[in-house]
Amino acid sequence: MEWLAQEGTDLRVIAGSRHDPVLLLRQGGLSAGLHRWLSALPAAQRLGPERISAVCRLAAGTGTARPRGLGRALERPLAEYLEGDLENGAGDLHACVVGEVERPLITMVLRRTCGNQLRAAAILGVNRNTLRKRIRELGITIPKGIDE
Repeated sequence: MEWLAQEGTDLRVIAGSRHDPVLLLRQGGLSAGLHRWLSALPAAQRLGPERISAVCRLAAGTGTARPRGLGRALERPLAEYLEGDLENGAGDLHACVVGEVERPLITMVLRRTCGNQLRAAAILGVNRNTLRKRIRELGITIPKGIDE
């Protein structure tokens, strides 16, 4: 592993598991050294439109792992996204984060329903009037076309 410390070494590590790494560590399924090494690596995940589809797929999972898995998937990218905002205290952090997630989510569902707001509201689990209000507030253009 000495070659990793050399100047100019470019390494990309992609690691993922549906299992809790702390539980694996306790049960002996993951070595402590590997866990420390992986935890110390800088994460290249980002919260944004390119991650929304992956988050939606994770949220569509089944069983009790669904909320915990979604939260775990968002924890690190959200921490990186908010790093500077947590200290300056602008007071609009919640609205900013909700808008960043809600805009692509609503757009994706509207695209999937060919712009049918009633179907989109049912999928999202909100009232149609609430959806219309959020579409207006977020400045979302209602897509027209065929289901993807």
